[in-house]
This record gives sequence, C-alpha cells and structure tokens, in this order.
Amino acid sequence: VNGKPLFEPVLKALKESKEIAKTIYVGSLDDSYHKFVDKVIEAGDSFYKSLSLGIKATTNYNPSKILVITADLPFIKASTISEFIRRSSNAELVYPIIKKETSLEQFPNQKRTYAKFIEGSFTGGNAILFKPKISNKLLVFADRAYKARKSPLKLAFLLGIDIFISLMLGRSSISKLEKRVSKLLDADVKTYICQDASLGADIDKLEHLQNIS
Repeated sequence: VNGKPLFEPVLKALKESKEIAKTIYVGSLDDSYHKFVDKVIEAGDSFYKSLSLGIKATTNYNPSKILVITADLPFIKASTISEFIRRSSNAELVYPIIKKETSLEQFPNQKRTYAKFIEGSFTGGNAILFKPKISNKLLVFADRAYKARKSPLKLAFLLGIDIFISLMLGRSSISKLEKRVSKLLDADVKTYICQDASLGADIDKLEHLQNIS
C-alpha cells in the first residue's frame, strides 16, 4: 500500500506499543525490517502449522499473555493494539469484535462479513489475546475456526446447531457465544468491542486494495 509492504504498519505499531515486550514474525522478512522484531521464523505449510510454530517460539520469553495478529492490517496503530491489551479482561482468551456501524463509518468502501446478534451486527478483528496455558486447546479450535472465518453460518455449525439457529434468527447474544466457546475450549473466553475498525480492516483481496478510501 502506497509503495510499502502490508506488514510494515503492523510491525511499527507493535514496536511502538508499550504493551508489547517481544515480537516474533512468522514468515519471510527482509533484513531491513529485522529491527522491528526479536525473532523471525519460517512459516509452516498451513495456517495451523504457522500458528503452532509462532506460539512455540514464545516459550523462550515466558510471556504472561500472547498476542497473535495478522500482518495485513495497513491502517493499524500502536494505540489500538495497546488499548486492546489494556482494556481486555483477564480472561484466558479475548477476541476483538467490531460493530458494523463502526466498520462502515471508518472504512465505508471495504466489504466485511458480519454476524448478527441481539446486541447488533459485528465483524471479527484480526487478532487474539490469550494465556499460554491454553495454547494446545486453542490451536486445535483455531484451525477449524480459521477455515470457517468468512462464513458466520460455518462458524455457527462449528459452535453448535442452537447457535446456528439463533444466528439465523438474529436472537443469539454475544454472552451466549462466549459461553459456548468457553465450554469448547474449557477456558474463560471473552470478546472485546473495539472502537477502531483498523483492527479488522485487513487486505487479503484485490478488491480491498481497490476500495481503500
């Protein structure tokens, strides 16, 4: 974007955030960007493998929490990352969600997938914050959820038919979804409503680049 790699704003934001102690980059990275990270490891041959390698690499730093964030967020800011970490509850896993109104107001030309809840329509953020002790359980669930991430219906089938029906009728609540995922992971799972839509404004399609306003 504007002649710069998509990952550059993400690496700079992580470097500037006072809430981030160490940064591990999974994938190929030009030497000129190594100053922004503490470690670079090769990506795996799948999302699951890359995520697994990245999480495993954090053990050398003994973190209290791990933030996984995608590298295709060209509008992300350090303040957004810091606020997400600071304001997230002390749950074992926290996932950011963004109101449809917020997303459309800040990025009106970018098409996103939304799930309808009693509280309104939301899209997911491109990050997750969790405690290391649930890493193994998270990896298994994340692999399945990632494959269904662009379809609220597929996610609903993953979570259970009752959630599916509730979503179809627009009668599911966020708290109900939190409880279901908590049960599946055997961990305390919470969502965080992010006020900055840049955390979900990823560029993974050509149309996203064309629609940048």
